[in-house]
Amino acid sequence: MGTFVNEQTAAYAMTGTARFPLIASDGTKDPLRAALVPLTQGSDHQVYSDSSFAIPAIYLNDWPDRYIHTNRDVPANIDSTKLGRAAFIAAASGYILARLTPDDAPAIHALMEPFALERRARALRRKSVPFSEWYDREMKASITRFFAGPKPVQRNVRGPMSAFGYDYFTARYQGPAIRLNGEYQYEALNLWDGKRTDAEIRDMLSAIYEPVPVEDVTQYLDALDAIGVIGRPKS
Repeated sequence: MGTFVNEQTAAYAMTGTARFPLIASDGTKDPLRAALVPLTQGSDHQVYSDSSFAIPAIYLNDWPDRYIHTNRDVPANIDSTKLGRAAFIAAASGYILARLTPDDAPAIHALMEPFALERRARALRRKSVPFSEWYDREMKASITRFFAGPKPVQRNVRGPMSAFGYDYFTARYQGPAIRLNGEYQYEALNLWDGKRTDAEIRDMLSAIYEPVPVEDVTQYLDALDAIGVIGRPKS
């Protein structure tokens, strides 16, 4: 849906004609320049996307925004065209997902293939092909899981470590400062399944973000084990 809106609004901005320009009478006539990106944090969706809940979520945000979280964050400073386009993407996506049946699986796989090729091209440049191959296998398998319903990873503590000003980890952990930053911590816990080794999780984190020492991953997972969030195998 994001790609569709990008194409339609770009056509309208360049030619003045499009089947679905998706503009408001009092809003901008500029094209939407939506970037379709992997998981980023910073809003309610990271609670759903945590692997212990595993609720698929679409996150729409407009960034940078000079008014957000200021006293000028008021309706008058919201572009009605941008807001309408975001509402369309969200509503249309929800409507389509609600109407899908197993018979639609082949069409979904065909729709995903071009995006898989784009991800593989990025993986070749980043030299992270094994992760890319795993990711795309999971993407394909997710179609079957979508119709069967999610099976969350069982952890001792469910949900993300932090949300809305409270941090479960900080409230309980008393050891040395953790070297992994917040995004790495979030994904490391998502990737932990009791089967992957620390080195495998490090490789996946390095493919998602930037290279990270395996010792930093081990330190964080050991800390999670110490406060009862996960149960590490005892040697």
